[in-house]
Amino acid sequence: MRITIENFGPVKHFEFDTEKDLFLIFGKNSVGKSYAISLVYLLLKEFKEPRSGESDALLLVIRDVKALGLDKEIPSKKELATNINAHLVAFFNESFVGSLNRSLVNSFNQINNLQSQLTDDKLKITLGFPRLRVELIMGLKTSAVPMVMEISSCQFQQHCIDNNINKLVENGHGYLMVFTNMAASFYNELPDISEVYYLPASRSGLYQGLAAFSPIIAELSKFRNLISKPINLPAISEPVADYFLRLSEIDSQKHSGLDAYTDTIENTILQGKVEFNDDSKRLAFKPNGLPLQLDLLSVSSMVSEIAPIVSYLKYIVPNAEASGSQAKPLLFIEEPEAHLHPETQVKLMEVFARLVNDGKIKLVMTSHSNYIFNKASNLVMDGKIPLDKFEALLFRMTEAGSVAEKMPTDAYGIDDDNFIDTAESLYEEKLAIINKMNG
Repeated sequence: MRITIENFGPVKHFEFDTEKDLFLIFGKNSVGKSYAISLVYLLLKEFKEPRSGESDALLLVIRDVKALGLDKEIPSKKELATNINAHLVAFFNESFVGSLNRSLVNSFNQINNLQSQLTDDKLKITLGFPRLRVELIMGLKTSAVPMVMEISSCQFQQHCIDNNINKLVENGHGYLMVFTNMAASFYNELPDISEVYYLPASRSGLYQGLAAFSPIIAELSKFRNLISKPINLPAISEPVADYFLRLSEIDSQKHSGLDAYTDTIENTILQGKVEFNDDSKRLAFKPNGLPLQLDLLSVSSMVSEIAPIVSYLKYIVPNAEASGSQAKPLLFIEEPEAHLHPETQVKLMEVFARLVNDGKIKLVMTSHSNYIFNKASNLVMDGKIPLDKFEALLFRMTEAGSVAEKMPTDAYGIDDDNFIDTAESLYEEKLAIINKMNG
């Protein structure tokens, strides 16, 4: 599936191809990288989680089908073609888009703020499948929720419609059978992704802050009948909430089967083991050769930033190969280089490339690190990142918002359109200072 996002916050245009196994996303600060991948995460999550509103949406379609009399006899091909798209739009708006809107409210609070202020064009999301194209636009809905996403177009390719109609009508199936068959195919268009996970920037601070806050909420709930004034809780976006909840629900006895990769990180970078304390329900670190188990509050910033990544790989992310599935888990990781020495960044990038190249995960990373960039470029040259499964993007700001451009990549690596200007500027500044010193 190809996801196209237009006029979303600071983002003018961004495309995401789910068939790629590794995405590296670069760009200056405040250009919308996190906005874009947060929305992609929420979209993909809707495909992979149970759909609570689906039964209600189906009932609405059934009522309309009966009102139109389409259920009384086998409809003609013309009747099917006339009504099927309208019912698919209604069904997906009630189920898929209804749930997506709730996620957008949870993540961005004011949905109307998501509309780009740099252009009059509406926020639009396009989902392009091999057999289906779905467009969602921002539109007016109710006074309670003034701006929401709505499907404006849901169009199967004509040959797909014809094939479904011919097959089902010839077999004597009715309209609802045709409808449910085509609706089900919408949710089956992502066979190569099993689950999605999001690791935000400032992982350590978010985890420690939320971990410290959760017992306070638990204690307050015991005395809620004695509390006379309202308590304002901090707003937490859905991706961040998902990140914390998964870490809080770890089963320390259950490993994902990716130990070969987590062992490399622990032995060559951390010099110790990341563990989950079943009593405190918190992550901990056990340094090699010492009888200690340290809370993340007591370790270096390097350890506290990498520990959540290791924990996800060790306890949470499933091993696709071990489960016998062709689908892979997809991880979104923001700025994995935070608080890391360049040597450590390079080592971490090597492990990520192994995970992707060995078919264990799909990975989307945002980064401001030229070391991550250069190591990835070298891995492409060395054949350790497959070109056909890799894409590097650079967010550039324009007058109408940021645009994600593909960074040219071939057997000689990735063209540096991001860091080279700053490097040249610093070098020229150094030469000017030397000339000044020499008189």
